[in-house]
Amino acid sequence: MKNLPQTRQNQKKKAIEQWRYDTALELLEGRFYSADRIERHLVRKAIATRLKLPENANVDTHAAILQLAKTKQQNYRLVTTNVDHGFLLAAPTTRAISDAAPKLPVPKPHKWQSIVYLHGIIDEEADPNSEHLVFTSGDFGSAYLTERWASRFVTELFRHFTVLFVGYSINDPVMRYITDAIAADKRRGYTHFIQPYSLVGAKQDQFEIASLDWEAKGVIPLLYSDENDHIFLHKTLKVWSEYCRDGLDSIEHIIKVHASKKPLPPYDSDESVLLVIDSLKKEDEKKLRGQKNFILSPKIEWLPVLEKEGLLAMPSTNKNQSLSHHIAYDLMQPHPVTFTLWHWLVDHHLESIEFVEWVISKKRQFTPSVYSSH
Repeated sequence: MKNLPQTRQNQKKKAIEQWRYDTALELLEGRFYSADRIERHLVRKAIATRLKLPENANVDTHAAILQLAKTKQQNYRLVTTNVDHGFLLAAPTTRAISDAAPKLPVPKPHKWQSIVYLHGIIDEEADPNSEHLVFTSGDFGSAYLTERWASRFVTELFRHFTVLFVGYSINDPVMRYITDAIAADKRRGYTHFIQPYSLVGAKQDQFEIASLDWEAKGVIPLLYSDENDHIFLHKTLKVWSEYCRDGLDSIEHIIKVHASKKPLPPYDSDESVLLVIDSLKKEDEKKLRGQKNFILSPKIEWLPVLEKEGLLAMPSTNKNQSLSHHIAYDLMQPHPVTFTLWHWLVDHHLESIEFVEWVISKKRQFTPSVYSSH
């Protein structure tokens, strides 16, 4: 605002004090917008200039959000109301799979896989005067009420997808438009919108009030303490993205973080135990076949837990396999998870008293192919 030759009038001050920045910008732009004046785009250009990110900006959170928005086809389903280049800095290749206002895709599962810049994106070549960017209350009115290209997209989005809002306050203009419409439809008994959620920052002593405010808007809040510049939100997104990475990376991360801790009874109440066991049971056999080292040296105290959950005796689900002539006692090849756990026991705990006593008590026998790796 200080870069613009303007004097704040009472209306602008009141709008700013009430956090209605879109209204304040509309009033400000009104002073300069005239067809016969060269200053007509001064406000929009100044805003775009202020919103530009430096090339060395920290975009770790942007990268985490991109990971969470990745589809099985390695594309994205992400909608942002940011107009800056944060996601482009985090992943330059996403430019080729991006859509920007007012030209938006049809958000249906079989058609849409892209990053959608719902309120436009700064583009000095294609939009030198930033006319396609949604800043002012007039812009919002056009996007959601008169021209309706944004509202059509959002309506279809909520019909077909579970939406999670990240980084919004309940007073944001886009939230006012969207949540009021959802709440109104719910009151009328309509059920065509899928329930949306929002990661919401609030003071811990105001969680109850914040929860009620969001629920009144038809959105289920996932609350976190917003102290220290929303550090908990950033950490949560980064850890969550690591868990959701495709391939073996996610299980490696879970094992590295949680299996390094001793499991604590009662095991069904130990978060580390629940995460490790759930991850091992869900692993795809095709992914794991031939992989031996996704387990990163869990402590021997995990032995009774793994046995209790049946992970040390899981049969292979490969229907095409035949009896192996290279395995003693004509045993069937076990599930890769079981096979990997056997390697873990032999490679890291062969001389452990707990392991030896367990083998003797259970009369366990391991295949020659397991022994050969040690």
